[in-house]
Amino acid sequence: MLAVIFVLILINPVMIFSDTVSFRIGYFIPRAEGSLWDIEFENMTFNKPDFHNTLFSFSYDYFLSNRISLNLAVNGYNKQEVGSYPGFIGLQTFQDWAYPEAFEDQLFPDFTFTPSHALSVSITPVQASIKFTPLGRAGKFIPYIGGGISLYVWSVIIRGDIIDFENEQYDPDRDAPVFPVYQVNVREESKFAVGYHGFAGVMIPVANRISFDGGFRFHSAEGRFSQDFYSQFFGVDTFDLSGYTITVGLNYWF
Repeated sequence: MLAVIFVLILINPVMIFSDTVSFRIGYFIPRAEGSLWDIEFENMTFNKPDFHNTLFSFSYDYFLSNRISLNLAVNGYNKQEVGSYPGFIGLQTFQDWAYPEAFEDQLFPDFTFTPSHALSVSITPVQASIKFTPLGRAGKFIPYIGGGISLYVWSVIIRGDIIDFENEQYDPDRDAPVFPVYQVNVREESKFAVGYHGFAGVMIPVANRISFDGGFRFHSAEGRFSQDFYSQFFGVDTFDLSGYTITVGLNYWF
């Protein structure tokens, strides 16, 4: 994240003349709905809170008037979790299979395993906004609201075991339903999506040219997987990039 900030400083000379520069720490809560998210939460031990995480944010404001400014913000979210398939036990043969746990006693212990995989998610929105401070920039309490458009750079990686529930088989020796298990390393990296966002917060001056900042931000976007990912992961086509961020930090006023 520090590297991103440094690059922005180098390639955006206008930042030197901006009216406010802000550094914040936040807590990101993905909305995590639809398509891939639903499949993971339905079949794995993952829960939505597992993918909440802290992030760092940088922004600057160029004031057009006492109450209106242009705002550019960048923040980065990364999270990896490992989950397993509850209720299933794997059996290693020439083809790995997943059996319901009720049949575990009928399997060879030396060849059993727990089907699991890691899900890694990265979301970095670059957000351009109009920001409105209805009480102006003077005073001991400076509320603000705003919104605009976002460009998202995002990645999803799945590494490990995948149970193919669409291809149920039958084991006559154990009178059991079984499902193929495949080893995968599927990646969608450095993808782009466009969305929108809105925010609200308050600035409280605490020293000369420095103010405390607390805010809430909602953003909405949907990424689309490539055909290669779609074919490897059983028809998943979209990925919800939306979420909510709570931030606190400091502003420096020029």
